[in-house]
Amino acid sequence: MATDRSGQSDEDPLKADLACFFASGAQPYLQFYEKKRRQPAGGRRWPSPSWSWPAFGGWAVWFCYRKMRSIGLLVVLLPSFASLVAGDWAGLLVYLGTAVFAKEIYLKTALKAIATADHQGLAGEERRRFLRSAGGTSLPWGALGAVLVTVMSVLSALDSLPDIIEWLDAAGLLIPS
Repeated sequence: MATDRSGQSDEDPLKADLACFFASGAQPYLQFYEKKRRQPAGGRRWPSPSWSWPAFGGWAVWFCYRKMRSIGLLVVLLPSFASLVAGDWAGLLVYLGTAVFAKEIYLKTALKAIATADHQGLAGEERRRFLRSAGGTSLPWGALGAVLVTVMSVLSALDSLPDIIEWLDAAGLLIPS
């Protein structure tokens, strides 16, 4: 049984493709793939909840860093929109939901890239180059995600400022002018 340079067995080419796509820090995502693969065949496969600390702590930054830019942008905007429409709890649930389903989303993104490589007939080094380009990480996109999260946080704080001032005044914590 031969192994490629990522250490993956050539007996599971899909797993080797996933390792190439995930690149650095691939192990938790490959373990998630194995968990999904062990699900019984047939019937509808529901998304599998699996907590992701990087997605929880990094939130939209993690999605951008992992090159899921459109999802990162959506994750920045969706909690604010949900909070406006349905209250603060809705925004919090969206935020927590991203951490619960981040691995599922990332696996689906990887499988889509692999399907594209299959459709284009890519093989060997050309395939690996394509998957590394489609996946992996991007520090510049992660930094942009951090800027977007910071801007949204500042805007949210500015929106809440009148409420904070009113609360401080009602508590007698403001110094009269």
